[in-house]
Amino acid sequence: MVCRWHRVLMALMVTGALGAVRPALAQTSSLTIEISALGATAYDDLRLQAEAAARDRVNQYFQQHPDRAAVEVVVLGERNGNLVPILTATVSRAEWRPQAPVQEWARVFAAQTFLEPRRGAGRAPAVAQATAPTTNLSPETIASLDRAFDAGTLSPAMAQQYLSYLD
Repeated sequence: MVCRWHRVLMALMVTGALGAVRPALAQTSSLTIEISALGATAYDDLRLQAEAAARDRVNQYFQQHPDRAAVEVVVLGERNGNLVPILTATVSRAEWRPQAPVQEWARVFAAQTFLEPRRGAGRAPAVAQATAPTTNLSPETIASLDRAFDAGTLSPAMAQQYLSYLD
């Protein structure tokens, strides 16, 4: 009989102590960070900035939400109004360490084509007078626009304007 009560008391003590600990929720929260690509001189600088922002935000999130089990972070680069994903990271609390390299749990995208400054481009874009748009672009003109975009001499914004003329 004494042994039985001893077991009951031990069970109550253990469950009482464990009752104070809150289990981590299985829900994964999603966070989005936008960083400007205008100050970056090279894509590697922007990638390092994105990794630091992701690490800081994950650290802050887990410190502020001790009951959360995982978090997903998406870092977007912004240049001239265009948003491009630089990296995504999903990390569980078990994988997280405050000073961990982001590469352990991040997927980095090859977004340098959209975020690096164009070769030969000045610091500020030139302002040009718009001419009346034409909707009769020849196949040769379309092909040359395509080559210019691939070569990086036609900005995504200008390419979009030509595409809207084709519609």
